[in-house]
Amino acid sequence: MAGETNEKKKLATFVKSVHKDLRRTFKAGERDVEDIWKEHCQDKGKLQEYAEAMQRLATLHWGNQQQKRVHWCREMLLEYFKGGGMEKCIEKDRRRLQRQCMKDGLVDSNIAITHQNRPPQQDTKYFDKAACLPKEPLVLDVGSCYNPFKEMTEFKVIGVDLHPATEVGRVPVRFSISRCRRSH
Repeated sequence: MAGETNEKKKLATFVKSVHKDLRRTFKAGERDVEDIWKEHCQDKGKLQEYAEAMQRLATLHWGNQQQKRVHWCREMLLEYFKGGGMEKCIEKDRRRLQRQCMKDGLVDSNIAITHQNRPPQQDTKYFDKAACLPKEPLVLDVGSCYNPFKEMTEFKVIGVDLHPATEVGRVPVRFSISRCRRSH
């Protein structure tokens, strides 16, 4: 038990130190964020150690807590894709768009933008999940060093990470930093 606790502490300390080093280097302000991230992504040894540490923490030390996280994510995905969650999000976005259009004067406040005002064929394609979604919706698991969702049969899960801990079901991806500016 003491050995497990020591390993858990050692692994967690390492993972936290990687995050802390990135933040400290960025806050020092001596280098550009893109350069810091590029250097981080090129350190294959550290990426491998990080991926293995995360996998060991999740599979050996978090135990039931990790299983609860995976179960919660599965339930949220089922609710979104099969339990009406997607429709709720679409309706919320529609209302947000309507408010913004009225605020910007693009739509008369007396005219409601509803799915009833759309042509029937557009409405059907927009809200008919069977026409839009495959039997197994695609789920992208970003930052997944070992793909804990691979057993979910309701979804086609693709796990991506900078440096996968295991090669099975893993796709190494190069994440880049980009600066976005709002145009107004």
